[in-house]
Amino acid sequence: MTRFVCRNIARARAKSMLASAVALFFAIALAFLIEAINRVGTEIDYMYDNIRVTAEIRQLDPLDSALGRQFGEIIRPRAVEGITGSGFAQNEFVKSVHRWAVITPEGKGGALCDNWYDHWLDSAGDDGSRAPISETDVNGFVAVNDLDLFLAARSGNLVNQMLTLDWLMDYFDFDKGGIDWEMVAQTERGDLEIEFAPGFGTSDFVFSVGDPIPVIISGYTMEKRSLPLGGTAFLSALDPGHMGNFHLHVNFTHGPALIIGTHNNRNLHTPHFRDGIIMPLDAMMDFLGPISRVRVYEWGFTDFAFEIAPAHNREILYVRERLEEIVRQRNAGWVPLSLMMHDEELRVVVGSMEQNLSFLRLLYPVAVIVSMAVGFGLSVLLIMQNAKNAAIMRVMGVSRRRTQAVLCIEQLGVCVSGLALGLAVPPMFGWSIGAAVMLAGLYLLGTAAGSAAGAALVTNRPPLELLQVKE
Repeated sequence: MTRFVCRNIARARAKSMLASAVALFFAIALAFLIEAINRVGTEIDYMYDNIRVTAEIRQLDPLDSALGRQFGEIIRPRAVEGITGSGFAQNEFVKSVHRWAVITPEGKGGALCDNWYDHWLDSAGDDGSRAPISETDVNGFVAVNDLDLFLAARSGNLVNQMLTLDWLMDYFDFDKGGIDWEMVAQTERGDLEIEFAPGFGTSDFVFSVGDPIPVIISGYTMEKRSLPLGGTAFLSALDPGHMGNFHLHVNFTHGPALIIGTHNNRNLHTPHFRDGIIMPLDAMMDFLGPISRVRVYEWGFTDFAFEIAPAHNREILYVRERLEEIVRQRNAGWVPLSLMMHDEELRVVVGSMEQNLSFLRLLYPVAVIVSMAVGFGLSVLLIMQNAKNAAIMRVMGVSRRRTQAVLCIEQLGVCVSGLALGLAVPPMFGWSIGAAVMLAGLYLLGTAAGSAAGAALVTNRPPLELLQVKE
């Protein structure tokens, strides 16, 4: 029987090649489809796990102002604590400022110099023995919780920062009716660079209660006040709740500082906030005292930026909704705040890929059903074309069951050869072979069903009637 089957396959070359080619096509097509689904799904998972969605809290209306918050410290601790405690945020960056502060050299014996207050009030002696510090030279504190993130946020040249709304508001002079370009040139608003003292680095930008506060000052301040790089100095700051009593030095706080480095940018916050002293955020809050120390003042933050934990990227719309609720709640800021979330890549790119994946998953069962239907129909059609061979076998005394078996084996043999060639393709491209074998099996199942149906239709007819069928 095997020889008879092989001889029939060889004789009907066109039919055999057609059946084999169709099987080959569906084997490759279905394997490609399942591989595309797997790859797109893998890429989506990778992007969900690795896309960094950043967010920041901003002032809703840049023209709004709050009494006593002229330097932008308008984000209340409640908003920061609400977001950090939500479980959605990571790598938070928080910045706060305190305008009225100076750094002065040590006095005798490493103590606060006796004439620190004279320096503050710009009342230099007639002998010129010390360089005066005018009100415009007051340093102020720029406190951050992460120095590396602060440096990253300050990167970018002047051209990249120009013409933004914040930039225009910082440098616009209402008296001149335009941009104060002289101030632009003086503030050196370029990349922030830090030169650490020998033996110091970023790891030393850490505050410990009882130790001198590690600070980074401008090169201008260090040169003008003859401060030692890597040495100690003293900080003097007006208590935040008594800004109106500027000349009452009883409201000042003093403490030692360790100068671990210098920076090259005289403008760290706004053009009118020059030569700031960079220090750890917890150091400034400890230095100026807890909120309860001054009843009329509450800490505020100028900047609050963070990343969304990748584990929550799949629910980014829900995360946005929850964070916006926190930002919009009452007393989140001294002015209305807004949430700026940079999730465009997640929404646009990944959203488009998810639509493609949904289409492929919808196409997958349709393609499987179509392949089985084609295998079934093609097998019935080809076996009907073998009606004359079936009649000859019946006339020669071959039983009906044996004739059906020969017809089915002939059709299945051609199908299996095509599927075998098709299954050899996926490993060549690194595709998954397991799913391809399963889909090939489904196509073979459709072919087997069609072969059985076709063989039954042919053998159930009288042999003489079959001999009259024209191919």
